[in-house]
Amino acid sequence: MNVSQLEVFLAIVDTGSLKEAADVVSLTQSAVSYSLSKLEAELGVTLLERGRQGVTVTRIGEEVVQHARSILSQVDLIRQKTARERRPTAGKIRLGCVSHVPRRLLTGITRDFQRQYPDVEFVFFEGTPPELTSWLHNNVIDVGMMTVNEHFAVTIPFIQDELKVIVSTNHTLAAKSQVPLRAVLQELFIGPKTEHGIVNQMLSAKKIPPFQSHHEVSAYNTIFAMVREGIGISLMPQTLIDLQYEDLVVLSVEPKLHLHVQLVNNNQLPTAVAFMDNAHRWAKIHGFLPDNM
Repeated sequence: MNVSQLEVFLAIVDTGSLKEAADVVSLTQSAVSYSLSKLEAELGVTLLERGRQGVTVTRIGEEVVQHARSILSQVDLIRQKTARERRPTAGKIRLGCVSHVPRRLLTGITRDFQRQYPDVEFVFFEGTPPELTSWLHNNVIDVGMMTVNEHFAVTIPFIQDELKVIVSTNHTLAAKSQVPLRAVLQELFIGPKTEHGIVNQMLSAKKIPPFQSHHEVSAYNTIFAMVREGIGISLMPQTLIDLQYEDLVVLSVEPKLHLHVQLVNNNQLPTAVAFMDNAHRWAKIHGFLPDNM
């Protein structure tokens, strides 16, 4: 049990909805559900009953709510009283990321870090893997989120995300729950050039022929629209898929493909390394990274 799990639990109780709680704590709905499940599994009790009308707090859940509010109140006091002692860590972290990283995840890791180090400011840069590599080597950014293997002074696992296939409801593959990778590779790929390259690198590592044809599209709304029109298919990290889009079907691939994102740093600034360690821990707590990584 940890502070983040208690914060998620109380957000669900206060909003009465996993979806609304996700907005409050800047997480995906699946990450909120994962956090609650881990908390209930560790305590060995059911804290919330889920139903069509939302969530209902159980009897033991009501007792846990009271203790959780008390604990978080004390944690806030500790943070306030110790903030002055951390003034030397005040400063700026220049964070570079690829487009595959969900915005809620960025908000989550930066907000969690700033609770402990309120004087740290973040500046965000978005770029392609080659751009991030250049920025890191030239000290343009302090921390980068990379999807390719490069040599840097500090490298920490951050995200492991399964790639899913998106097709229209009228597609011949739509009736399947999972599709063979060889069938996917016969389709026209729709997505950013960078994403297309990363997928082909994964396939090459598995000695599988790459996608031969694709439409280069950067805007995700356009990708979804083109897939819906039956122009082609897309492979996308699960956390980026907006399930609110109608006329789309999300399928698993066999064998599975996973996108791996690492946090990397080349200047070894203490504040940047502390942020990386904190983000790694946060990602594991909220289900973006397996416990064994």
